[in-house]
Amino acid sequence: MRGKSAAALSIVFVLSSTVAAHARDEVADQKTKVARAEARVVQLQGRLSALLAEMADLNDEVAATSGQIGIARLRIERLEARAAKAQAAFNERAREAYKRSGWREAHFLLGLRSLSQTVSFGRYVGNAIQTDVDAYEELIAAKEALESERSSVETERRLLVESDARIKELKESIAATLASEQEALASEKGLLQQLEQKRRAAALKATKRTVSPAVEARRSARQVILDQKLSALLAWYAPGSGTEPFMPLKLKGSGIVTTGLTSWYGPGFDGRRASSGATYRQEQFTAASLLLPFGTLLKVTYNSRSVVVVITDRGPYIPGRVLDLSAGAASAIGVSGVKSVRMEIVTPTEAAPPFP
Repeated sequence: MRGKSAAALSIVFVLSSTVAAHARDEVADQKTKVARAEARVVQLQGRLSALLAEMADLNDEVAATSGQIGIARLRIERLEARAAKAQAAFNERAREAYKRSGWREAHFLLGLRSLSQTVSFGRYVGNAIQTDVDAYEELIAAKEALESERSSVETERRLLVESDARIKELKESIAATLASEQEALASEKGLLQQLEQKRRAAALKATKRTVSPAVEARRSARQVILDQKLSALLAWYAPGSGTEPFMPLKLKGSGIVTTGLTSWYGPGFDGRRASSGATYRQEQFTAASLLLPFGTLLKVTYNSRSVVVVITDRGPYIPGRVLDLSAGAASAIGVSGVKSVRMEIVTPTEAAPPFP
């Protein structure tokens, strides 16, 4: 490609990815700390979510037992009403006995205190009173069984409420720990951002050199020429962007493909001289690479959208990243932040305007 063989570019491309992948420094160490903090936060969020689900289940069980208790109370009230009717029937029998047998038997009957005494005397008086006594006895037994069941349900409900209270305390403790870990995570991310900015600033500073006014004047004249060459190249192949398969008409793929992390840059750099000598314009479809030659045409694909850019700058200087897209190119394919992309070197199908 303009004096460079495809094989040589392939080697450069692989070297670029290898160098970036093996770079280690304080930024990488800080990224490890951020990842660990994020893992702790995710773990705590999972525990908190599980506790909330358990609390919801307990609340459902408490509501269910409350309903059972209410039903039991209603049934007891009904049994008490039926028992009262049975007792009234028994008293009516006693009054009849008084009319038939005299004051002494009726007085004895009405003065009985225990169920056994009532049963014994009922058998003595006759089958009519015995029927009332049996009915009353069955109602009382049913009531006692129902009261026992209600007591068991109330005990169960009390235990559920106590468990719910303990889970609430644990939830509050985990929520407090989670808040603390989230603050720590935010702090670690802030430090990582500072280190990345410091690294980028140091890299930019390292590229700057003090030059004489005469040299600066010659550079300015050369920059104008390079800007014209870059504009001519971009206008010639009309880079554009589109969904796969995408390729400008005057270009073709070389088969030299790799993948890697890309970021983007724009504000703060727009209008400044790029490493190639041309002016960086954030809306142009250009990119920065540490090792690819200036003027390399590179097809970048993300989420089935592609754009062809020209390598005009050096970077990125963050370990692990292999490409820095211009703001315009990144926006064209939807790249925000740091994303993994597919990259392929492309070549002209006919003579192209030279750059640089």
